[in-house]
Amino acid sequence: MVNAETALRFYQNSKGDLRYKKFDVNSSYDGGLVLKIFDDDNNNRYKTIYTLFPNGTATYINLDFANKNINISRIFPLTMKYYFLLYDDIVDGNKQVTGMLIDWNSQIIQEQHTTVRNSFDLSTNSTLLTVFSLVDGSFGFITTEVSYDNYTTLNNTSVRTLYLYYSFLSFSTHNISEKFLLYYAKNVNFIYISCSPSHSENGNVCMMTLIESSMQSTVTTYQIDFLSSGSVIKLNIRYMNFFNEAYYILPLFYGGSVITNWNATQPIVNDNQYVSNLTGHIIPLNGNEYKWELNPISRFSRAIINIAKFRNDFGYENPNVISTYPKINDIISPNISYISITFSSQISKSLNNLYIYQINTTTKQNKMRQFYPANSENCTILNNTILCNISQSIINRWGSSYVIVVDNNFVKFASTGEPIYGIAENVWTFNTISQTNPESSSLGAATAIVRLTHNGTKAYDSLSKFEKLIFLDSLLNELIESIPTTPGRLRATNRIQYDPSTSPSQYLLQIVILAPTDHYQVSVSRIISDTRSLIKNMDTSIMSTNSYTKYLDSSYGLKVNRSNVMLLDCLTSNFGGFELLNAPFLNNTKNWIFRGSVVETIIESIPQLIIQVCNIYC
Repeated sequence: MVNAETALRFYQNSKGDLRYKKFDVNSSYDGGLVLKIFDDDNNNRYKTIYTLFPNGTATYINLDFANKNINISRIFPLTMKYYFLLYDDIVDGNKQVTGMLIDWNSQIIQEQHTTVRNSFDLSTNSTLLTVFSLVDGSFGFITTEVSYDNYTTLNNTSVRTLYLYYSFLSFSTHNISEKFLLYYAKNVNFIYISCSPSHSENGNVCMMTLIESSMQSTVTTYQIDFLSSGSVIKLNIRYMNFFNEAYYILPLFYGGSVITNWNATQPIVNDNQYVSNLTGHIIPLNGNEYKWELNPISRFSRAIINIAKFRNDFGYENPNVISTYPKINDIISPNISYISITFSSQISKSLNNLYIYQINTTTKQNKMRQFYPANSENCTILNNTILCNISQSIINRWGSSYVIVVDNNFVKFASTGEPIYGIAENVWTFNTISQTNPESSSLGAATAIVRLTHNGTKAYDSLSKFEKLIFLDSLLNELIESIPTTPGRLRATNRIQYDPSTSPSQYLLQIVILAPTDHYQVSVSRIISDTRSLIKNMDTSIMSTNSYTKYLDSSYGLKVNRSNVMLLDCLTSNFGGFELLNAPFLNNTKNWIFRGSVVETIIESIPQLIIQVCNIYC
């Protein structure tokens, strides 16, 4: 455990870089410190968000970008990047509360007119206390409601009951759920609440401070653990005091929690004679609690403390991930048939995706190869491990770099159904070995046919002659990048015709796959195999994300005369590694065989496929 006294570092307004007179402060659950600055002329209106990042940098958001006429009355920092704003609005003559989600570039992500859409309606006796981010990207809302029960007693008193509710705005459906009761009690007044994901199978946690109405000197702080579905799994008293003190909880990603508390009536004098009303507590997994005093009461400061990890990290920046195949920074042969992730707990499939990217070593940009929904038939789970089968067209090139990114909520805890954090970008990277031997197969060339979808055919028909040429050229370039192969290896013949077997009509396109110019380029047969696989798996491959290859028909795939391909593969192969079985044909001879087979194919296929050369130019 790091000593709290020696590890503390302070950011104080004595540095002179905090020029604001009126502000309040919150922290986001991922480590940012958010200063919410009030308008100097209006104490009920926020004008600026000023966020201090853990690395010492900062960013400003001027809230006038939204609308100078609106009055932003509440700000909830969800993460260092996203903020939920509430403001009063008039819609159809009725006053209502409107929510707006913005990012740190002042871009409005979503604007929610709550009562208009009838999804989040606060009644007159309700109060929105806090908003927090959930692991799956949804947002949780904590509200209170108050009711009074009249009793016919000697004093005819009215008993006050406080209800604490939770609801959430779904990331996937953009709908707000029903409300779930977390807690209720009679004759209590609310002081403060903070909520956050617990980074565990327990889902989420709230720290709530209440004062007994009948015992004004008793202040009780409760910890509520509850699932994202709304089920309370644990409620216990954390602290009980006789003065007005509130607590804020921040569960740590690698185990344990940091709890800060402040006292409005009992200032603390520490060993250095600083007067403070704020203390911090570190609660590791073993339950031993550490406590220290924080800022002097007379000035603003930011404290930073290094805290040991209470759970192991195996390099994935996620304590829930134990191992993967391939490993981080592994060097493997291309054409692997599966990938796997082993977690610390038993898992089940959930809603989000896993992505495989190839890294362009020159531009350092990632190009998606494939993505897998967790519920894909290609992914199976055995206890703690999920295994996804991949085709050999995905991680398919020598001397290349790849990275796999896993969404939050790709899988969930089997015990509670809570989503599990994923693996961030640029963490799970690995490489394929460099090619040392030439390709064992070298087909001279091949002519292949692909088919446009109905939408692709309509899009093509709507173009001018020049635009059709651009369409075919762009389609070809996207194919080259998707396979990937050397520019110039694919050529369009500009021969296109309707497929007589489909209704409504769909176009057939002819593509020539040229022979490699050296033995270390990808073989023609491998290009055929990879392209066919990518088209067949259109829904989850890079093809679906491109502007033109998305129009290729996955049910048709890629057609080529297999007898010619197999014949020439055999004639140029090193079968069994024996040079004896490598037919010694000269290049001219192989080209003669190929041209003869193409002529034969055309003659045999004329009744089925009449190539209309003039379709482009007429």
